[in-house]
Amino acid sequence: MAYVPHAGLAALSADCGLLQFYDLGLDPTRTVAAPAPSWAGALSASGDGQVAALWNDDNDPPLLLPSPKDPAKDRRISGGYLRDAIRGGITFSGTRLVVGLDWTADLAIIDPATERAELEGRHRPALRRGRRRLRDG
Repeated sequence: MAYVPHAGLAALSADCGLLQFYDLGLDPTRTVAAPAPSWAGALSASGDGQVAALWNDDNDPPLLLPSPKDPAKDRRISGGYLRDAIRGGITFSGTRLVVGLDWTADLAIIDPATERAELEGRHRPALRRGRRRLRDG
């Protein structure tokens, strides 16, 4: 669930692939369905009212930037790097969207205005196997 400034709330039900928007009076205003079957997802909202929903799909994970009120303003961002998104790992940092990644890089910083992504960090083989190595000292 996320608060969307000047619009209300957004609630993601990733297992059924639905994103529901509510106005400030908690009345449902809009439902957005995932473009493909999904088993998990993540939701984030920015201070300026942008919303991002990332549904996990091994073939083509959809990253949607839906408008709380106007379906004509919905956008979709795609890229092979999104296959490596960490479950629940998206957040806004100012107006940019940060997606935590496994395998490809540590994270992707996406500018929703241009839909360009910058991959940051290094590939970490230990994370690829699902283990972290801790150092003493």
